[in-house]
Amino acid sequence: MCLKTLKLGAYDSVIQFNDGFNGCLNVLKGLNIKDLGYFTLQGYNNLDKTRIQDSVRHCTPVSKKRRKLLRAVRKKTICVLDSKEGELYKSGGF
Repeated sequence: MCLKTLKLGAYDSVIQFNDGFNGCLNVLKGLNIKDLGYFTLQGYNNLDKTRIQDSVRHCTPVSKKRRKLLRAVRKKTICVLDSKEGELYKSGGF
């Protein structure tokens, strides 16, 4: 049962990645679920619009530069804390 659930989740993720939530509508139609409500269709369209807008915003050079800067600050903070605290864990040290 768990493997079947995992496979269905993976299939759903691939459909949403490739076709968005409108791809899910095709699956529902294939399952003979024909009476999809107005709000379901509007909700799926809004989710797709938001997903596309977010992907465009995250691909801008400013956004990429900001992510790199934050990653560098986070790594530097970890290095500083590691040097202050010293070695906290050693395999087989207990």
